[in-house]
Amino acid sequence: DAILKEQDFQVYSGRVDPSTAVKIGKMLGVDLIVTGSVTSIVYKKSGGIKLGPLTLKKSVATVTMTVRAINVTTGEIIFSEVKKGITSKSGVSINVPVAGGLGLSSETVVDIFSAIEDVCQQAAVEFAVKLDSKAMVISPLPLEGYVVKVESTSSGEITQVYINLGENSGIKVGDEIKIFREGEVILDPKTNEVLDRELDLIAQARIIKVKEKLSIALVTTKFTNMPIMPTDIVEVIR
Repeated sequence: DAILKEQDFQVYSGRVDPSTAVKIGKMLGVDLIVTGSVTSIVYKKSGGIKLGPLTLKKSVATVTMTVRAINVTTGEIIFSEVKKGITSKSGVSINVPVAGGLGLSSETVVDIFSAIEDVCQQAAVEFAVKLDSKAMVISPLPLEGYVVKVESTSSGEITQVYINLGENSGIKVGDEIKIFREGEVILDPKTNEVLDRELDLIAQARIIKVKEKLSIALVTTKFTNMPIMPTDIVEVIR
């Protein structure tokens, strides 16, 4: 919540769409964002035998919601369902207006929120079933960076690399990283967009210290005789 407030993302204002979900997901370090919007509320009550402040009645609250799950890596909507929740009950009630509640009684508000809860439970169950059946493939967001500094002994046996991934990136001590040398880059001749690039794996390392803006890794395996250089690409193994 603190991150969302700082970035001025009001989750309940309808501003969470595929594009904003990608940004929120990157900040929170999650693979998907689930959002919901109420499209219809119908509240009906019947009866009305009054005994002083008390009323004998039956009420039915019907809420229709659209629930979506968004892959924050691609912005793709991987789950979208329209669900209806119904809460029905009868009994004795007392009409207590809710402050700021558009004239709704406290019981009416409770009924509506009960219907919303029913919708959320339906969507959660169906979403879980789809995940369990592997109907959806969620690609984790790759964590990449680059080498900014290299330290080694005169013999070259012990090598430490400093990379530009710090605390805010989500990297942690013990993570394994691969270090690549970038080769040929294929660009779109019209848009200059990177279409593909060759990456040569030169080493693997383990994170031993994480600081605010960088991390230090100890090289555990060398795959070539090429020395590790600043700007070499780093990918965290997930």
